[in-house]
Amino acid sequence: MRADLEFPETSLARAVHEQDPEWGPPGISPHEFANALGSLIRMKRADRNSVLMVWDAAASLFERGVQEVPLPKALDLAAAQGVTATDAEFIVLAQTLGVPCVTEDRQLCDAFPKIAISMRVFLDA
Repeated sequence: MRADLEFPETSLARAVHEQDPEWGPPGISPHEFANALGSLIRMKRADRNSVLMVWDAAASLFERGVQEVPLPKALDLAAAQGVTATDAEFIVLAQTLGVPCVTEDRQLCDAFPKIAISMRVFLDA
């Protein structure tokens, strides 16, 4: 069963994944993920059943493909650039791996223009 939530960015995300299927996110706790999914329900961007399907499909991601990020480096970057520690973790990880941080977060792209790029920029490169 396919567990997708359809948003305007979904087709772009699929194209990015097709071009580069080896995604390596920093560690995210199940509680953080549940909070994000709960926000989708609260903002009426997804219904409960769709969110539960995504939760079930994503469960294996908590055990595989997670990259460790040195917290002191992320905290220093967050303080220096005025971004969240979570955002800084994504930037530090991309820097460590020598890859772009593909994101639709405009603030992150503006704060880190040399490493944070949009999905469209990634696909057009």
